Amino acid sequence: MTNLSINFSESYCEGRGKEIVDGLVVNMSPVRPKHSITTRNIERLFDYYLENGDCQVFSDVLVHFSKKDKFSPDVSVVCGKDAVTDKGIFGIPVLVAEVLSPRSVKRDRGYKKDAYEKYGVLEYWIVDVENRVLEVYVLEDNNYKAAEFYTVYDEFDLEQMDESERSAIVYEFKSAAFGDLTISVHDVFRSIL
Repeated sequence: MTNLSINFSESYCEGRGKEIVDGLVVNMSPVRPKHSITTRNIERLFDYYLENGDCQVFSDVLVHFSKKDKFSPDVSVVCGKDAVTDKGIFGIPVLVAEVLSPRSVKRDRGYKKDAYEKYGVLEYWIVDVENRVLEVYVLEDNNYKAAEFYTVYDEFDLEQMDESERSAIVYEFKSAAFGDLTISVHDVFRSIL
């Protein structure tokens, strides 16, 4: 891609539901109600926790990682007010959450996950609304360690489990980016259950 194309792409992306992924302009998927509710839930969890601090939570704001990678994560948490401008975020978020949509699954689990790892995003969430599964990746020694999976099971699934399986389900975890913040998976999927 030439510089002319990249410059055109940069101005074309601003405020238009587009991202630059590996140097190419990508149209973002239209947001469905469950996606919107889940994004708002995550945003609220961090908004309350971060109130009056140095970090801020954003939804769908363009993060300028490099010339060829400018993403609009569903949720990003950024520390340091200098990283935020009217044109987006020019710093590395400490946490990013992507809510999967049919068109974004491959990109969110593939290229973007690898990019977030490369750019140093400490904590990356992949949120599967349809299956009510939260995958949490944490950066250790410049690599994401294997994901932790947190699932909200429906009554039918719970009835099929024995007591030991049910007691092994983890519904809460501590954020790696904010160690004193406990996340309830039920809060992530609130109002879509």
